[in-house]
Amino acid sequence: MPGEHEGYMAEITVRSAFLTGNEEWLKKAKTILDNVIANQGEDGYIGIYNEEVRLDNLLNENGELWTQSRMMAALLAYYEYSKDEKYFNAAKKAVDLVIDRYTKSGKSYFKQPKPNGGGLTHGLMYIETLEWMHRLTGDKKYVDFADWMYKDYSAAEKKLGNTDNPLGNLLVYAAFGSCSGTSQDNFLACFHYGK
Repeated sequence: MPGEHEGYMAEITVRSAFLTGNEEWLKKAKTILDNVIANQGEDGYIGIYNEEVRLDNLLNENGELWTQSRMMAALLAYYEYSKDEKYFNAAKKAVDLVIDRYTKSGKSYFKQPKPNGGGLTHGLMYIETLEWMHRLTGDKKYVDFADWMYKDYSAAEKKLGNTDNPLGNLLVYAAFGSCSGTSQDNFLACFHYGK
């Protein structure tokens, strides 16, 4: 199953293949992602963690959502270039599993007993995947889960040791184009409307 660096490699292979039109790389990109899909769990899981420590069973520090987000970028980029629904459907199934598991369990991703800040805080950037899914589907559940993630992160932030990203301090710009703001309302408006 894919980890962080496998996700980076898959994404760069996909983007390089389509941007250059290199047939060898196009085949390689398809092979990589077809292998990911062939190994996707029946429940939709794409990742490196055993069930005992996966998603809402998280035990302390790990990079679950960051790692998964890197492969989602590869799958969604391949879908956008190829228009082959198989890659979108695999990503959607994986993302919907994450949402379902945390929504049903009510557990925090960021509030862990002994976080060290690294991989765990990177998980906040799963919001990039959620924004991409919202853009492709228009489904508000992706916005709602991004809002939940950000609130969860902000509530745990002091324990995580990163003081630049909690709700009151974040300047929303890069992910939403010309949108900016530091309040939760501005953050949500940017996500909802891309303004």
